Amino acid sequence: MLKSSGCRVCLEMGNKDGKRPIHEAAHFSQLECLEVLIKAGCDVNALKRADWTPLMLASTRPDEPCVAALLGAGALPLLANKDGWTAAQLAARAGHLAVLERLLAAEPRLLDSRSRTGRTLLHTAGEARLGERAARS
Repeated sequence: MLKSSGCRVCLEMGNKDGKRPIHEAAHFSQLECLEVLIKAGCDVNALKRADWTPLMLASTRPDEPCVAALLGAGALPLLANKDGWTAAQLAARAGHLAVLERLLAAEPRLLDSRSRTGRTLLHTAGEARLGERAARS
């Protein structure tokens, strides 16, 4: 329906940061909106400024269903932002285990990914864990 009504262009328009509606839906864990945008054919691998995809934004939240919807629609988990961070590294940094497990099940090669500074997924997860401990102390 959205495609036939001429709304397709609106669905792919970005704001000044290059964020499209699909980025916003993923970032704010709006699964129903995300599903409508995916069904309308929005680009699940669209890049906003700083090279963040909807999957990366969803991975910063403890929202495994949004991540699963994006992966099911063809989102590429190995894409990295300008700093070399993948969705898995962002999920690990935020401490979202269910999201991280979903990403690794979809793409096991994420274990070998490195940021531009050489940080591995294990470095990121370990640092996040140490940060949790410090916050509780």
